[in-house]
Amino acid sequence: IGAARHYYVSRHDDEETAKMLYIMGSSLVGRRAGELIALGKEAKRRFGKNPTVVTTGRLAVPAAHAIAAEPGLFTGHDFINPPRSWESAVRNREMSLYSTSVHGALLHYDWVDLSER
Repeated sequence: IGAARHYYVSRHDDEETAKMLYIMGSSLVGRRAGELIALGKEAKRRFGKNPTVVTTGRLAVPAAHAIAAEPGLFTGHDFINPPRSWESAVRNREMSLYSTSVHGALLHYDWVDLSER
C-alpha cells in the first residue's frame, strides 16, 4: 500500500478538508463555529461562567461566526494575528484559503464585522 495522496497543495493541514466541504456545499468555518458554540456552552455548564474566545491566525474567522451566532455566550474575544478581511483579500487579489471562506458570504457581510455586533 502506497502513501496517502494529497491533491490540494497547501501548507495548511485543513485546506484539503475545507475544499471538500466547500464542494459539498458546506464550510469548515461553519463546522468550526458550531464546535466553538458547543464548547462554549459546555464550559458555561461545567464552570458556571461564560468563556472568552482566544484564537491565533485563521481560526479567528470561525470564532467571529460563533460569537455572532450566539450573542452573550462568550464574554469577549482576542484574535491574535487574524487574517485580513475578505474584502481586502478580494480588493488586493490576495490568495484566499478555503478554510477561512464561506461561499457567497461577502455579498452580505465581511467576517471582520461579525464580532463587533
